Amino acid sequence: MTTAPAPEVLVPSPVEWTGDAVGVVDTPSPGGAVRAPGVQVTGWVRFPLGPVESVRVSVTWPDGRGRTVSARPYVPRPDVAALEGSTGFFTGFSAWVPVREDRPAHERGALEVVARSADGAEWRTEPRSFVLAASPMAPSGQRRAAADALRGPARWRRGDPSRVFVATHHLGLGGGQLYLHELLRGLVHGHGMTATVAAPEDGLLADDLTRWGCEVAEVGPYPVNDVDRYVAFVRHLAWRMRRSGAGSVLVNTLGAMPAAEAARVAGLPAVWAVHESFDLGHYSAIVAPPSGGPAALRSRWPVALRSAAAVVFEAHATRELFAGHTRRGRGVVIPYGVDTSSFPDPGTATRRAPRLRATLGLPVAADVLVSVGTFEQRKGQALLVEAFAQVAADHPNAVLVLVGRTDDAYSRALERRVSERDLADRIRLVPLTPDLDPWYAAADVFISVSDVESMPRTMLEAMGHGLPVLSTGVFGVPELVRDGRDGWLFEADSLGSLMEALDRVLSLPAEERDAAGRSASQRVHECYDSAGYVTAFARLLPGLATDPDVLPGDLLGSSGRPGA
Repeated sequence: MTTAPAPEVLVPSPVEWTGDAVGVVDTPSPGGAVRAPGVQVTGWVRFPLGPVESVRVSVTWPDGRGRTVSARPYVPRPDVAALEGSTGFFTGFSAWVPVREDRPAHERGALEVVARSADGAEWRTEPRSFVLAASPMAPSGQRRAAADALRGPARWRRGDPSRVFVATHHLGLGGGQLYLHELLRGLVHGHGMTATVAAPEDGLLADDLTRWGCEVAEVGPYPVNDVDRYVAFVRHLAWRMRRSGAGSVLVNTLGAMPAAEAARVAGLPAVWAVHESFDLGHYSAIVAPPSGGPAALRSRWPVALRSAAAVVFEAHATRELFAGHTRRGRGVVIPYGVDTSSFPDPGTATRRAPRLRATLGLPVAADVLVSVGTFEQRKGQALLVEAFAQVAADHPNAVLVLVGRTDDAYSRALERRVSERDLADRIRLVPLTPDLDPWYAAADVFISVSDVESMPRTMLEAMGHGLPVLSTGVFGVPELVRDGRDGWLFEADSLGSLMEALDRVLSLPAEERDAAGRSASQRVHECYDSAGYVTAFARLLPGLATDPDVLPGDLLGSSGRPGA
């Protein structure tokens, strides 16, 4: 029997110097073992004069193949801050480099990191060798038992087409949760459907669901790191599905994957709404890391996706990302939408209202940029603060509002950074709130610097309020925002690209920004009303409950487009 290399043990990495720059690559350590489906690269770098502009990570293999990706900069590093002061907090970087599962174990790869500063300096590491370890597997008998236990019946079960069993990851506030909230409201009140909703725990949205007549059930955390617990959970959830009398199952988000398996065990067609634009290997490794459980469970995501009767994506770019994991004709695009009846008519929205701005503590005559989203790494608030600090002197009338602060280390470090930059009067950090309308109404431009987004709800809301968008051009964003018409797009994870974008939009005449805002509002009203995706699901769910073998595109017609 071949023995796999031991899992990587993190040890302090030596500080690397290139000129006056200093940095560390923490993972993978020299000669360390990594496992498919990817190499997680982490480290930090500081330049003596200019801030970090970008970080690129390259992995190469003995056959000459390789891949280079942009790393996420300005990642929190409290350990560096503890040694070098608070300015070291956002010196980190991270990247995920996919590795094909069919690469042989014990193969050696080489890693190189190149960072550049805004003033043109460069920090480059020496090539670092690592070894590809075999993935840990559950014992073969356990794997066979799990596969046998999770087989579905030979025939589809027939339930009530007007009733759906819903499984979701969360019932609190968030884009995926509000997507489901609006969908169920429309299905129940507009199309006469009923629903049982299962989630790991209770949340703020549960009261509304109960008031609409939905049965809400807490089922506990989804177990994805223990084979026996996973099998028991899936079989129990399948029993709940059959007991509910539903004719179909709606799975909301990748995180609710066990529900898709349970639908197959129950013999019910699953419609899986995938909101996440993550590489599937990366996502499954985060949720079920190789070090925390057998690879048998990480492999369940592609198995579950291929078993779904329909996999629904908000954007074509996300559908393409998952094209290899869905059966032909089963992946469809149903664009996300919001309730446009709550927005002003296109072209009539009044922003920069003096009273509203005074109430919010904003200068009446300022150029106000607003960014909305819980403060977290992938949304890039630290990068945005740094870029704004770089251009603030050239645009003394500009004010940046970041809505989404929580009481965590990341938020507190952002507050310190704003204070250190002496920009407390120019950058507002606002707590997370469900009432966003005043901030949309008071702003001139909506800005998003996320490096992973499918089709963010906040962007749709902002456009509905007549705001032009300044955003990274990632995944579904270019499908929503037409560059130069509804807003302006720029490269993700690049300080220089963001600085240029900020300078561009803040230099535009107010009339030009307003024209883009009117175009954005018109686009949301015409193409992204929530009635569209509610109607599509009202066809899809009962249609598949009646005939699970029919292709989703045949049920949807022009409401959805079949995937490859």
